[in-house]
Amino acid sequence: ANFTALAMEPQGAIAGTASSLYGTITTLLGIVLGTIIGQDYDGTLVPFSTGFLLCTLGTLAVVAMTEKGRLFQPHNKPIA
Repeated sequence: ANFTALAMEPQGAIAGTASSLYGTITTLLGIVLGTIIGQDYDGTLVPFSTGFLLCTLGTLAVVAMTEKGRLFQPHNKPIA
């Protein structure tokens, strides 16, 4: 799914400002999470794999909360 497009859809006239704010927040979050994962590096892939798993689970949790179950419903209505 294109979460950036979904986030920008309701913004309309302020989509440029919303997009720059979205970019800033995602960049800062990436810096923080990347630094935390990087500090745990011990020469193996365990910290990277663990960080990847935790980020994936966190993303799924946020999507599940914000989509309120719509994620697993069909998007196209049947042709009648």
